[in-house]
Amino acid sequence: MDDWRKLVRVLSYLKGSLDISLNLICDKLDKLSWYIDGSYASHMDMRGQTGAVLTTGECSVLFKSCKQKVNTRSSTETELIAVDDILPTVQWAKSFMAEQGYELETEIREDNRSTMLLMRNGRLSSGKRTKHLDVRYFYLKDLIDRGMIKLSHCVSDNMIADYFTKPTQGKRFLALRNLILNLNIDHPIVHRSVLGNRNTMNAQLNESTVSVG
Repeated sequence: MDDWRKLVRVLSYLKGSLDISLNLICDKLDKLSWYIDGSYASHMDMRGQTGAVLTTGECSVLFKSCKQKVNTRSSTETELIAVDDILPTVQWAKSFMAEQGYELETEIREDNRSTMLLMRNGRLSSGKRTKHLDVRYFYLKDLIDRGMIKLSHCVSDNMIADYFTKPTQGKRFLALRNLILNLNIDHPIVHRSVLGNRNTMNAQLNESTVSVG
């Protein structure tokens, strides 16, 4: 029954958002900005979830969400592994745009300052809780030192990759969705696409319950 309620909720949202689309604008193609986030111990086996969004100007053009392949001991470690998960795609995107004739700066936006210290300094910023980390997770430091990737801080409220790592609801869900799809938050279509009408959802649930019974 719990799964059925979730399914009805998803279908209600899809029905209410049929007119919403991804809006692409290419007049500000100045750099590739990656929002990368990791959610600590999200799964039943206590592994984390990696989420990433690539933006160019005002557009979100590439999305990724995947379960991490190793267990982590802290949120800092989870965030570091999340970046490592996405790093091959980051490098591919930079090379792909270069082949199209666009030599763009690549920026990784991170909301965990402890993770940023590990990315910038490697073992020099590693303490007793992170000294066990494999050398592969410090590959980003080499790319930063060579000037191939820029690292910048992103406040948690603006981390749109949260959309792909953890369940969000209400205003937070709508705000992240609007940022990803490049929607005007005052657009009438946006206001119509709430998370399903609760009365309709409950009626469908009750009807389906009778049918199943």
